[in-house]
Amino acid sequence: MALEQNPQLVVFDWSGTVSFDLPPVYEANMEILRQSGKPTMDFESWKPRTRLTAAEFLISQGVEGTTEELLAWYERELALAKERGVTPTAYTDAHATLSFLAGKDLRIAVLSSHPENHLREEADEYGLTGFIKLFVGDSKDKVMDLARIMERFGIVNSQRALMVGDTIYDIQAGKRWGTLTAAVTTGYHSRKRLAAENPDLLSDNLTGIRLWFDGGGSNTSGAIS
Repeated sequence: MALEQNPQLVVFDWSGTVSFDLPPVYEANMEILRQSGKPTMDFESWKPRTRLTAAEFLISQGVEGTTEELLAWYERELALAKERGVTPTAYTDAHATLSFLAGKDLRIAVLSSHPENHLREEADEYGLTGFIKLFVGDSKDKVMDLARIMERFGIVNSQRALMVGDTIYDIQAGKRWGTLTAAVTTGYHSRKRLAAENPDLLSDNLTGIRLWFDGGGSNTSGAIS
């Protein structure tokens, strides 16, 4: 399926979409549960239980503290997990995809609940910083933050923006503001769960996004509209 609209702005989620940082994120969450005397869980059981922010997940597991306290604790444990060698990596097609989009003069932003300093550090490590015009991290409300990003770039027609993510929260945020939406199955939420949100594109990888813009459909995406 070819892309019928002509977006000017592409907003990417980060964790599970551009960066495979699920292992250190998992370790940070489990360490907080251990320190709090709460039951831990295996990786595959944890993924569907995640929420928009780490604080929401931790609260759902009975960890006490304010949102700000839990997010600060999570950020410390995330840094420690990386120091222990549980490091994130970029998805293999991330560089090619962002490079392609930037080459078409599309503005690229990142919107994530991930700590912003970690976003910037990982982008530098992956060689992606030069493609990204704006980082918005520490998001607690992707709906409102997406609206602010669109305003920042002067996007009045919401169909000129595309939200790309691996969770239902990303797709819901895009739909709330009427943007195009693309879901990738590389991260937290399953293909079935993502498909239920009816994104404009459902792809197994970021290459599907590039091919969508290139007018060739996706060889792995299973586009649903």
